[in-house]
Amino acid sequence: MIEPIRLLKEVFPGIDDDVLAQAIHDARQVSYPSGTVLCREGAEESIFYLLADGQAEVTKRFGGDQEYVLRTYSPGDFFGEMALITNSTRNVTVRAIEPVSVVEIDKSLFAELMRHSPAAVLIMFRESVELMRANDQTLISELDVQKQAVERAYDTLKAEERRRTDFLTSLSHELRTPLTSASGFMQLIKSGNVSGPILAMALDKISGGLEQIVSLVNDLLFVQEMDLIAPAIKPVNLSATIQHVVEECADNADDNDVHILSEIPADLPVLQADPDGLVRALRALLDNAIKFSPEGGDVRIDVSLEADRINIAISDPGIGIEADYLPRIFQRFEHRDSYGDHLFGGIGLGLPIAKHLIESFGGSISVQSEPGQGSVFTVHLPVLVGQPEVSG
Repeated sequence: MIEPIRLLKEVFPGIDDDVLAQAIHDARQVSYPSGTVLCREGAEESIFYLLADGQAEVTKRFGGDQEYVLRTYSPGDFFGEMALITNSTRNVTVRAIEPVSVVEIDKSLFAELMRHSPAAVLIMFRESVELMRANDQTLISELDVQKQAVERAYDTLKAEERRRTDFLTSLSHELRTPLTSASGFMQLIKSGNVSGPILAMALDKISGGLEQIVSLVNDLLFVQEMDLIAPAIKPVNLSATIQHVVEECADNADDNDVHILSEIPADLPVLQADPDGLVRALRALLDNAIKFSPEGGDVRIDVSLEADRINIAISDPGIGIEADYLPRIFQRFEHRDSYGDHLFGGIGLGLPIAKHLIESFGGSISVQSEPGQGSVFTVHLPVLVGQPEVSG
């Protein structure tokens, strides 16, 4: 705790010790508990405070009831200097955030000093004006910081609104396309004018459209609930899992003229993961590699062992990802809808789901990409070192 007379001397240098001693004798030395409002914004008060011990928080209201913290006062700081100079309202609120001890000088004491020690009062007046100017400059600087923070928050809100609008547009398109196709083929079937191979093709199109809609709805529901779903971690046969995922994506790969190649070492240690979650995550990453390889080519799955983890690298020869876009690719509803003359579907859920699932059982995903040269998404997963891969 700072001694009151030393505190006053630091704030008002140049005043005789006798005058300071008299001022301290006549001033109030008060302790307040945490949470006490020492001065309130908008109130007409006449007390100048010197903080001798503890900390206080300075806040100001902007935009109605929103209160912002501007700074924290520590021992040696002061506030309320305008009370010594003029009748005015407080422009900030000061609240104790822990027990504090203050020296309080009110306007009547200042007037009494003025009568008995005019020279000392002039010094105090001059110092108070300088302190007020310094505090005003500090307040302006802190308000500028707050303004920049508000502007950043507003920019974030605008970006979120843009993403929401883009998401709704993409969702509408992703639902409308299969629904329109299914509806058209249903009308054709109901007309009774199709049979044989044409009928089978129409039913396949309807079935495919419905599967696409169900998959989309399932992804939306999963995203809403995935933070609440605990992974069921158990030993996993990685070779069988990757083979299963490749088979699931085979038709999509053929449609895009993509060949899926995989290289998996024999005798891998046991992988610890949620089997269903791992399948879903790898399928999302493989679908992503196929989709963003519009010119076709080879998509590779390479598995390697490194210390106590297994790395699963999925590389594609596709469009790649710009450096400034990389930090956003795992955000929900972020997606690329076009590249050159190529248009891409989706609503931006595959990569966020994959990242969440991989991280839920202790793994991680890293990305390397070069625009126009393709991308490599590598899944890193923990293993049980020293045990053989489980079968089946």
